[in-house]
Amino acid sequence: MAPTAATEPRQFSYANDIALLQRTKQVKPWSQSRVMAGWESVATALEAESGFPPGKRGLAIRARFQYLLAQKNKMKSTAAMRRVGSDEEYAARERLLEEICREMSAHESTPAKGPKTKPAPAPHQSSGNGRESVSSVTGVSHLEDEEEEEESEEDDETAPSSKKRMRNDRGSYEQRKLRLLEKQVADQREHFQQQLALQREQIQLQQQQLLVILDLVQKVSNAARGDTP
Repeated sequence: MAPTAATEPRQFSYANDIALLQRTKQVKPWSQSRVMAGWESVATALEAESGFPPGKRGLAIRARFQYLLAQKNKMKSTAAMRRVGSDEEYAARERLLEEICREMSAHESTPAKGPKTKPAPAPHQSSGNGRESVSSVTGVSHLEDEEEEEESEEDDETAPSSKKRMRNDRGSYEQRKLRLLEKQVADQREHFQQQLALQREQIQLQQQQLLVILDLVQKVSNAARGDTP
């Protein structure tokens, strides 16, 4: 599951945020037909940045971007936002965020080309203070809608092969399940037979011991009466 904007990603400095926003402004993932491919391009470009946290792929980069937008729209105090870094770095980051927000708003207001048009999402009111939610202001919800639409189209194109693959997988699963059940039954039968054989041996041993005891009692009894064996 993708990280949410409410969870603050760690290991990002002001310099990292500025590099991330610069690459995001260049690539513009929200305007591409495949949004996550755009974020992967941003992540690939950031791998070459000196001092950038390693191992950050498209989902992590998008999560950090969403977090920065969320913090900006929540209007957190300057002291809370300026944890590390200089005033110049803070100003540069805020300026990049403003520019990206304007570009995203312009992209939202531009009618889609082609026969299929997607209406802009209706604004939602945030609870408590009446301000618009982060998703309606920043276009984050639109990015997620585009991803869902792309996934839906891909599902439509691959539906026949997917259904066939699902049937094959289900058949293989049923066969594996049947083989496992047969093995369990065979193991239980073998265990039962072993237990039965062990019980028979114990009964035979007890019978032999009983015969020995009876023979010994008979000899003692005969000796007490003075009889010869």
